[in-house]
Amino acid sequence: MLIFKKNILLVIFLFIASLHTIISQEKIDSLDIYLEQKNLVKALDLINSFNQDTILLRYDEKYVEIKIKESNLFADLNDYEKSIEILYNTLIKIKSNTNKTLQTKIYLELGTQYSAIKDTLNSFKNYHIAEKNAKKTDDYSVLRHIYHNLFRLHVLKNKDSALFYIKKKYVLDKKNNDNSGIAITYNNFFAYHSVKNEYDTAKKYLDSAYQISVKFNIKHAIRTSLSNYGYFYSVKERDFKKALEYYNILEAEHEKYLTQSELSNLFLNLGYVYENLGDYANANLYHVLYIELSQKIYNEEIRNTIRDIESKYKIDKIQKDYLEEKNKILAKESRNKKLILFIIILFLMTLFISYAFFQNMKLKARNREKEIDSIIQKKIINANIDGQEKERKLIATLLHDQISALLSSAGLHLKAFESKLKIEVPPQDLIKTKSIIKDAHDQIRNLSHQLIPPVLSKLGLNEALQDLCEKNSNTMIEFIFSGTTNPIKLNKDFEIKLYFVVSELINNIIKHSEANSAKITYEINEKFLKLIVQDNGIGMYNYENKKGGLGLQQTSTRIFGLNGEMLIENSNGLKINITIPLDSEAISEFNNLSIFNLIIMYFKAQHR
Repeated sequence: MLIFKKNILLVIFLFIASLHTIISQEKIDSLDIYLEQKNLVKALDLINSFNQDTILLRYDEKYVEIKIKESNLFADLNDYEKSIEILYNTLIKIKSNTNKTLQTKIYLELGTQYSAIKDTLNSFKNYHIAEKNAKKTDDYSVLRHIYHNLFRLHVLKNKDSALFYIKKKYVLDKKNNDNSGIAITYNNFFAYHSVKNEYDTAKKYLDSAYQISVKFNIKHAIRTSLSNYGYFYSVKERDFKKALEYYNILEAEHEKYLTQSELSNLFLNLGYVYENLGDYANANLYHVLYIELSQKIYNEEIRNTIRDIESKYKIDKIQKDYLEEKNKILAKESRNKKLILFIIILFLMTLFISYAFFQNMKLKARNREKEIDSIIQKKIINANIDGQEKERKLIATLLHDQISALLSSAGLHLKAFESKLKIEVPPQDLIKTKSIIKDAHDQIRNLSHQLIPPVLSKLGLNEALQDLCEKNSNTMIEFIFSGTTNPIKLNKDFEIKLYFVVSELINNIIKHSEANSAKITYEINEKFLKLIVQDNGIGMYNYENKKGGLGLQQTSTRIFGLNGEMLIENSNGLKINITIPLDSEAISEFNNLSIFNLIIMYFKAQHR
């Protein structure tokens, strides 16, 4: 009889385990769907339910797969600190697992995440650990991926060792008879030798890449090869007719397969080729198509980025309220458990009654958790709605502050160019115009992942303002920058606001002042920050109640929001004095270290 009972229990356990495996796979499939649809709330909801199942999952392959997806989700939100933290915690959890392949996947992902934040040292370190593990397990698929990424990092560092890693990948591609991988590797050989100006060798690899791509109908490799042909003939050979042939094939046969970013680059290249062929009508057409598509991409990326930022901060507060309330319930439940256990020990005769009371209390706690969950879901919906209502206003502000300044400056340069068409064109104007337009394009593309200029992010406000003045200076107007040597570093959000204030004032000078010289002075100490923007233009007329146009009104509003003041002197041009007191919130974490609030969303109550 005892053996029979044990067998029954074993069968029940195996059934539950198999049922859990089926349910887990269904959840993973649903998670993939939510991630593909960018449904952040439901994706994190499922991930959190998995996090509660770690005992049943036993930190196996499915667990690692889920944690990598969770890490990538936070990486998509540009929260790389949280993303990397998840991966390191996963490494600790799977430490007892003898399957080295799982650790290899984590180290590979860590290398990728560190690469995304330009931490090359840690990226190399984790890729090499992954390489060592993959060699032990003969995991050639992962090794090829590692070698490709090491090649990419070495190319970015302009190291000759890049060739070493792409050759190792090529050996594995040949060993696995992977025609797609070989075609990609040939295109990478072309890129490497092109960077080294070894165009004869580069061309041979490009021909090989194209031939194998066409032979085995590898669509993505064909598109890459056609694009590389266009680059080769337009940049190296200066044979723009030949380049046009390849770009036309790429557009005619592959346009529907191109991403919006790839299509945007194709339009830009076609415009460049037609311009060099003297076909200015088509050149203008493709430049217009490029600008329109770039603007569309920019708007979509800004919209998504702002929605993510709005949601992250609001949901964080909602989640904190939820966790506090849940901790109170758990603490209360814990006290009830202790009381019931005490009663059971003292009054064995009342065991059944005490147990019934305990179950009743648990049921009430669970019902309360469900009620809290319902309230949080409603708050999340309201938070998302609020974010959508603010979206247009935020996007309009960014476009006015950032892109308008660059395009206005570009317009001035083009105007200078047009005014000198009948005489020899100074090459400085033409070069500077192209540089500004390219800068505008780069910013539109890069603002999808960060809403601050690269110089501001890397070097700080002082260098960013100096860079801003240099970009907007030309033969018609000169911007002189007087900076500070004070090492005080400001909070990034604070620097962004000040940067856009100066950008807007420069834009106003270009549009309205008719000045040929302007000066921006930046001073800072432990208590105050001062900005002076002065031009020698016509000044401001009909200036009433210290209000200007939309630009100056927005600037005044921003300064007021920073607890500062803005004074305008309308004599011999326009002089704007800005003074802002510095408090602890304005000083950067570089000077006063603080941990950035991680975005953790947890909606479902504990598994019943």
